[in-house]
Amino acid sequence: TGLKRSTTVESLSAICQRLGATLMAAGRWAAAGRVYSAILSRVPDDLGSCLNLFDAYLLATNKNAAAALLADSPAKYRDNPRFRFVVARKYLQAEYYSEALDLFADIEKKMEASKGKDEFRDSVYHFGYGMAGERCGRIEFAEKHFERCIEMDAGNHNAMNYLAYMWAERGANLDKALEYIRKALDIEPANAAYLDTLGWIYYRQNKPDQALEQVKKAIGIAPDEPVVMEHLGDIYMAMSQPDKAVESWKKSFVLDPESKSVAKKLQDRGANLAQLRKEAEENRKKSEVGGQKSE
Repeated sequence: TGLKRSTTVESLSAICQRLGATLMAAGRWAAAGRVYSAILSRVPDDLGSCLNLFDAYLLATNKNAAAALLADSPAKYRDNPRFRFVVARKYLQAEYYSEALDLFADIEKKMEASKGKDEFRDSVYHFGYGMAGERCGRIEFAEKHFERCIEMDAGNHNAMNYLAYMWAERGANLDKALEYIRKALDIEPANAAYLDTLGWIYYRQNKPDQALEQVKKAIGIAPDEPVVMEHLGDIYMAMSQPDKAVESWKKSFVLDPESKSVAKKLQDRGANLAQLRKEAEENRKKSEVGGQKSE
């Protein structure tokens, strides 16, 4: 009887897991959450369902429920630094950066208390910790973790680009930033983000011709990236070509009408933001219709 009951529970759990995955794929986060909650009510230590429910809560922007789930999860998970790292990465993916940063700090405390037992803090860990720090405005803190990431994994081009772009944004350590982004481009020469970073470093070094060349390459690969298009406008302005600058900023704004920095630049030039927002909305609707047709 015990074996039969166990098999039945496992079979039901597998069916519910498939249903939950289907609902998640359809974007029905709340419904998926109810399914995973049902599984956990019968199998409280089901790690997969716990993490899937956490995802469902975050995607449904139910941050409080996610925090409660973490607090109420079985102690063998809740107190495990590895489990908390997985959760921290999920917070990062959902763009809850302060929550991720707090969790990373908690992991550090737990690892210190255990005197580094079961050490797992690799380059991926330091990349995530650095990203959380940067997004929360802790720039020097983030730099240390990205540097540590690169020390542990000399081929981590994502970290090299992230750190190089951080420095370019601040106009700091530009020679080192140039070294890193060139190494990243050696690994991925056709990466639009990396080409944009290179162009932005040249821009900060007051080398607009070289900046223009790299940013145009980036746009040739990824023409719909609003930040890259904004950079193109900034470079044109530095080259005393205001008409081309405004045209580039307009394209950037249509791609991302929520950009405050581009809005300010366009307002200063007397551009009609209402018309550009209308164009952005029309493009969004066309894109949605095109997506439905392709389905």
